[in-house]
Amino acid sequence: LDGETREACHNRAARRDDVFLVSALTGEGLSPLLAAVSEAVAGERSEETLSLDYGEGRRRAWVHEQGVVVSEANTETGFEICVRWNTTQARQYASLTDST
Repeated sequence: LDGETREACHNRAARRDDVFLVSALTGEGLSPLLAAVSEAVAGERSEETLSLDYGEGRRRAWVHEQGVVVSEANTETGFEICVRWNTTQARQYASLTDST
């Protein structure tokens, strides 16, 4: 973009949360755009603590595969896992069963 057009675009982006400046040549500005897209697609997230018995390995593996684990601690009977997930992931988790 020429100098004047570039400045106008920067000014617009500075005033609006839904405008992102990205360079196809350098990749400049791509990270904030991708973060916004990821947040919009994932939806609102909430934090929850799960208490899993040692026999619930499938559920434990699933939350790790989803990349939603914030922290994990061993207890006498299993695991305390703090997760940060969206409602779709919470529903999917609830539908999981562990076969013994």
